[in-house]
Amino acid sequence: MLVLVLSPIQDRPQIWERLITTVQDSSATITFPLSKRMDQCTDNADLFAHAGCNLFTQTPEIKNWLVDLYPDQAFIIGAYAYLDGELHVRVSLAMDAIIQGVCAARKDCNLAYLNTPTQVYVVPKEPAVESLRRYKEASFINKFFGFMNVASGGKFCKPQNYGKPVTNAKGETCYIFNGVVDPQGPNYALAKNLQLWRAVVEKSRGHGVSSNIAPSTATVSVVSNKSFAWAYGGYSSFEPMEIFQQETSNAVMCALLINDVRNEDCNASPSKKLDHPWDLFKDGSFHGGMWRMGYSMNSTGETAAIVYFLGKLAPIIISFMVCLIAVLAMYARDAYFR
Repeated sequence: MLVLVLSPIQDRPQIWERLITTVQDSSATITFPLSKRMDQCTDNADLFAHAGCNLFTQTPEIKNWLVDLYPDQAFIIGAYAYLDGELHVRVSLAMDAIIQGVCAARKDCNLAYLNTPTQVYVVPKEPAVESLRRYKEASFINKFFGFMNVASGGKFCKPQNYGKPVTNAKGETCYIFNGVVDPQGPNYALAKNLQLWRAVVEKSRGHGVSSNIAPSTATVSVVSNKSFAWAYGGYSSFEPMEIFQQETSNAVMCALLINDVRNEDCNASPSKKLDHPWDLFKDGSFHGGMWRMGYSMNSTGETAAIVYFLGKLAPIIISFMVCLIAVLAMYARDAYFR
């Protein structure tokens, strides 16, 4: 099965050089659009310069190209493009238009998304129960979080907001998880919801949809925001929450994608009927512990950043305390022997 990745990379020859060179050094193949005939490219540099397309300005052309591409092969469209701010909404709309058009024309088209954990999902009973247990633990770190809650007037370190349990059609108890993080902004929330909605719609129309939740990951785009970088540095104190490195997340999400493609019994399979459309996101969620930690993600960023800085200052504080104790001990000894 062919995997096609939608990404707004045109006029970036250095990226295409890396992609094409990687494929040339492997057993893989790559098919990509060119703004110039390949036999007219004078060398590799010329090829790299004319590779790719623009999701914003060539949306209909990309859709038409994909509709006619490899008519005898089923393929997956991976909608992974990301841009900051309102551009994220625009690029998500472009991907959505392409996917809608291709899926309408080709029944052999399947989809792949990487969902954010900071969204609203239906989750099983177990993580909600575990979250409450962790919140009620009488540990030292929980006492510190309780202090932060009081000191902030109830703004920081709020308990996980699962709300009342609901019962699905099979009689199973489920909860609504609200992981939306305000600092990510409305553009991010809207863009990611567009992807969730398209995944649900195309799944209902018989297309395979791999739409797994990826964990919070220390990508370059995320940690370029200093406030997020500081918070990520302290989230390990909110057990079992963990921030993953990009290489780990890539490997796990790739494995989940392969499972979704090959396993006909998983929720992503076009032949698998779901009890509820939102069950698509329950199967194979790699949320990094966010569903099970005792505090809501939206109320923990500032405290996590404080924990990070305390960790950075800990060696200095400990050294200072050791020196202070040594000095006091010397004075006490001198006073004793006088």
